Amino acid sequence: MNRTSSIAAPDASAARACGPSPSRAAWAAVCVLLLAVTWLPLLGVHAARMSRPDGAAGTVIAVFAPTLPAREVFARVARAEGAMVRPVTGWRHAWYVRSPQAGFAGRLRAQGAWGVYAPELLDARAFLDCFRPTADGD
Repeated sequence: MNRTSSIAAPDASAARACGPSPSRAAWAAVCVLLLAVTWLPLLGVHAARMSRPDGAAGTVIAVFAPTLPAREVFARVARAEGAMVRPVTGWRHAWYVRSPQAGFAGRLRAQGAWGVYAPELLDARAFLDCFRPTADGD
């Protein structure tokens, strides 16, 4: 007895019953959303820990409004009694600036800096250390 069985290909109605498959754009959007939901809070904690107090002096990263021209940023840093060191690579509105005088970070904020951060802000090791428990349990 010779039995032959054939496997039928799924028809289009069976595929429609399962619903449309997500497109690559939908998957990309989901991945971006997941990254934003997980990494943005971590970056916020890191930025808060790297923020310099108003009394700080030395070299810092100052972030200004992206609409300010470089000449105006230079003038504001000079009015805060500081000197330009160099721009932060990849951020045209952030600069390494320095002043040996106490209160530099506060003066930068008074001149319109959105944020004043430790130079280690962009250091991967500093980012990872932000989430390591400290000796006092903080």
